[in-house]
Amino acid sequence: MRQIDSFGWSAGFDARPLLKAPEGAEAQKRARAERLARRYRPQPPGPPYRVTVRLARVITGDDRRGFTDLRGDLSNSGLGWDRANVDAGISGTGATLVLRYQPEGPKRRLTLTTGDAGALFHALGVSDSLQGGWLALNGIGDPGFPARPITGHLDLGEYRLVDAPLLARVLHALSITGLLEALNGGGLVFSQLAGD
Repeated sequence: MRQIDSFGWSAGFDARPLLKAPEGAEAQKRARAERLARRYRPQPPGPPYRVTVRLARVITGDDRRGFTDLRGDLSNSGLGWDRANVDAGISGTGATLVLRYQPEGPKRRLTLTTGDAGALFHALGVSDSLQGGWLALNGIGDPGFPARPITGHLDLGEYRLVDAPLLARVLHALSITGLLEALNGGGLVFSQLAGD
């Protein structure tokens, strides 16, 4: 098995160009078509390899958001990713991210946890409306499927929702003024959200 190591612990990586959508409608259509073609066309196995990554900083947004002290160990069988262990700090917080993708019988188990879901969503550019809270994602995937879909369960707890204009408009339409004022002020506090 080939071993690939990152280029040093003091190194950083600017991931912003990889996270931006392609410019223009034609480029987006072409990229989507290429992804679908790769996903459903049987691929000959490639050589197995393992990647070990140690990065002091990964930048994911223009405001320098991202991750610190990222440590990862990933394995690819030649047919796809089979194992991943990733630990990282979330920039500007004391929170950590723990991601595991491990064999479990013939399937693969995915777990992702953090003690600050709001900081994780901000670091990934998902949302700035969520503050605090913990997140636990637990899923199972079947590597026999070309797209490797994962079915799972997400728990999100003890978080605050702030500056959510769409939710504020919906609540206003329902004439729930107390909730509307909470969204415009200190936010709505939730104890738990669960979803499959």
